[in-house]
Amino acid sequence: DLRNKSDDKIIKLFRIGSIGPGHGLISLVKSFKYLPKNYHLILCGKIVDDKYFNNIKKKIIKKKISHQIQIINSPKRKKWENLLSNSDIGVALYENVNFSHKFMVGASQKLNCYIAAGLPVIAFKDKQFLRFHKKHKCCLLINGKNPKNMANTILRISKNKKMFKNLKKNSILTFQKYYNFENEIKKIEKYL
Repeated sequence: DLRNKSDDKIIKLFRIGSIGPGHGLISLVKSFKYLPKNYHLILCGKIVDDKYFNNIKKKIIKKKISHQIQIINSPKRKKWENLLSNSDIGVALYENVNFSHKFMVGASQKLNCYIAAGLPVIAFKDKQFLRFHKKHKCCLLINGKNPKNMANTILRISKNKKMFKNLKKNSILTFQKYYNFENEIKKIEKYL
């Protein structure tokens, strides 16, 4: 059982963005009950829904996982960039709750930050991320919001050193080839 096998290296999952509904955060937090103690989660962002945030805090306490989860409310840019650069996996979970979440891949600033940092990206296995991963091979795709399934996917992929290394390499290549300013500006230069 992979959950019981922990090594000394801390595996840091990082998420930047508003702390509120629509981002799979409750399922993600619950998944840490099934992850070894060396897996840590850093949630950075503005708390936009106090009731939702309090629910997350209650889950952390109830599941006895506070040593694995750090929440930083409205961090300064320098702080979150430092945390990002020292992380292993980026979290971009978008529930299909509105139009922008349904088509977030092309507009997600957090996704862009993760691939620029060379992080594999955890995302829901939906149409947009299936297409993105098929093209770029840099995602850990989660099938649904079941916390145990999330944990198993995170473990399976992060424990497979070769696969994990390829995801990291593909993330940075995706940023360098496609999702950077120099490349994007070329698409509209002729209209300027």
